[in-house]
Amino acid sequence: LDCIVWANGIRPQVTGAGRQFAERLDQNGQRLIALFDGLEDLFQDITTSSSQQMALRALLQDVPLWLAQRPARNLAILVYVRRDLVSLAVRQNYAQLLDRYGPYRLQWDRVEALRLTNWLWSNAIGAPADRSDLEEEALKEHLFPLWGRKLGTDESREARSADWVLNALSDYNDQIQARDLVRFVSVAAKKSTSDSKWEDRYLTPPAIRDALPDCSREKIIEIKRENEALRRVFEKIEHVPQSQRLLPFEASFATLDAEDLRILEENGAIFNDGGSYYLPEIYLHGLGFSYSKPGRRRVLSNRRK
Repeated sequence: LDCIVWANGIRPQVTGAGRQFAERLDQNGQRLIALFDGLEDLFQDITTSSSQQMALRALLQDVPLWLAQRPARNLAILVYVRRDLVSLAVRQNYAQLLDRYGPYRLQWDRVEALRLTNWLWSNAIGAPADRSDLEEEALKEHLFPLWGRKLGTDESREARSADWVLNALSDYNDQIQARDLVRFVSVAAKKSTSDSKWEDRYLTPPAIRDALPDCSREKIIEIKRENEALRRVFEKIEHVPQSQRLLPFEASFATLDAEDLRILEENGAIFNDGGSYYLPEIYLHGLGFSYSKPGRRRVLSNRRK
């Protein structure tokens, strides 16, 4: 509470200034909303720091509770925070907290990812992106000139292009990041320039498949920089010789403990198929994994399960 008013230049470093300011707002009939963002930069040691965990827990639980008990409610807070940080700070009531604020979760869905793809493609070819009102199936059809109906000819048994791309870039929580999609389109476009075989589309099937490993490696680099909990688990995995990084793996792989598996599952980084664990494609290449059984990968197979 004090930090809120200090940030507004009111009675800096004076303890109790926050409660007094809230009372003044009530008396004057004024309102203030305090916005918190960038907490992952502030709490970079939250995995091991009990004080940082306590600070975030206070912000997410104690402050809203105190504010809700005030009759006038002239002071409010809006907190943008990553789910993995919440899980590190709030252990006992984590599920209830997520459920309470579930309706306000900022999460991309497949339709929004397709709309961004359409916007990128339209700008690249100098055409107006005027189809933002289309829903998923209509958007997929609209994007046929970009990447084709399938990753092959229309008569082939290959996967549908849009479904393959969306599933390849998504984690097992069905989350897809805008930067991953933008990077993927960029890399696939560069790899398509020398392929004249596919004249009916801009992004060719070989280029689409070849773009995924590059995007996966960049994503792992970014995750390790931004998500301390996952970084720690990833570094355990990377200590295993690459020849032994095979999918599926067992729970004992890389001496992963129950907490490590919880972190991976919570972040959509693994899929548990009866005790055998798989990684989403967007993580697989960056962590140096391959499949134990030879043959062509099936990006959609675990999704169907």
